[in-house]
Amino acid sequence: MDVSDLRRQHQEILQLTETMSRMLTKEDLPTKALDVSLKLGELSGKISIHLANEDKVVYPILLEFPDDRVRATARRFVDEMGSLAGAFAGYKNKYLSATRIKANPVAFIEETKSISAALRKRIELEEKELYPLL
Repeated sequence: MDVSDLRRQHQEILQLTETMSRMLTKEDLPTKALDVSLKLGELSGKISIHLANEDKVVYPILLEFPDDRVRATARRFVDEMGSLAGAFAGYKNKYLSATRIKANPVAFIEETKSISAALRKRIELEEKELYPLL
């Protein structure tokens, strides 16, 4: 199976998290809050599209695969993604507006670093463990 679109989406997600990370200074955040919130909206859209692609294409194939090891790996990824998707949704809902970012820039910076690290780890695992199964 060709996973080039999924890998491209991974790169776009990583680029957006890196762009947001560069914008995260407590001093500059109040003036960049609108730009950051726009990037967060863009990131949210990319993640939604990516998850939809995986849910419609990747996981149905792997969860029905004849090899027990492949099915178990896919099930583990599905289970783990549920918690990350929920954490990201909570983060996005909490900070999707510039006003909310400005209200608590220190917490926003900390939570952005945490969610970005979780996304990077997830992408790395998918690239190394999941996509090779396809």
